[in-house]
Amino acid sequence: MIAYKVKNLKVTEVECEKIEYPLEDSQGDTIFINTHFATKEEAYNKAICDCDAGIYLTAREIENLRQRTKKRETDLADYVIARNKLKDELVLLSDKGA
Repeated sequence: MIAYKVKNLKVTEVECEKIEYPLEDSQGDTIFINTHFATKEEAYNKAICDCDAGIYLTAREIENLRQRTKKRETDLADYVIARNKLKDELVLLSDKGA
């Protein structure tokens, strides 16, 4: 029978005996409920759903990275300010000791 497989965000037509786990398709991939479908429409809907999930997760990760980067930039500025202040204080100490 013809089945439609979703793999690597693409829909591919394959042959198989039945769409049933743990059988394999004509390309040697194990058939799972969420990877092989009886109709192209089901397969495309699943692939689109996978893309939507990837978009959401990736966008969320990017936002988290932006927030972490902003925090680290603030930390960096704090270190620079503290370092400069300490160097100035060290110079004052040296001037008093001279």
